[in-house]
Amino acid sequence: MRDYPQPPVPVGHVEPVPRRIRAFLGGRCVLDTVAARYVWEWPAYPQYYVPVADVVPGVLVDEGVQEVRVPGPARLHGLRAGDRLRSGAAWVQLGAC
Repeated sequence: MRDYPQPPVPVGHVEPVPRRIRAFLGGRCVLDTVAARYVWEWPAYPQYYVPVADVVPGVLVDEGVQEVRVPGPARLHGLRAGDRLRSGAAWVQLGAC
């Protein structure tokens, strides 16, 4: 098994991420997953896609912006942990929440 994706790949290509992904904000874990996927929204490099179920409940803040992304329509969300807010941190596919 290879350890990372090999370029170049077409837009829309999806591969499983072969490692655990965790993200922290203000010292607090806001996501923890072994089910992330690489998704190429453009050919140069992939984005991480993480199941919403693996994001800590209550940390996503809907910013009211909707856009059609490669896999379909999504809404822009910030992340809030305690007094820390990171605007524009995540796109959440519609129907995923």
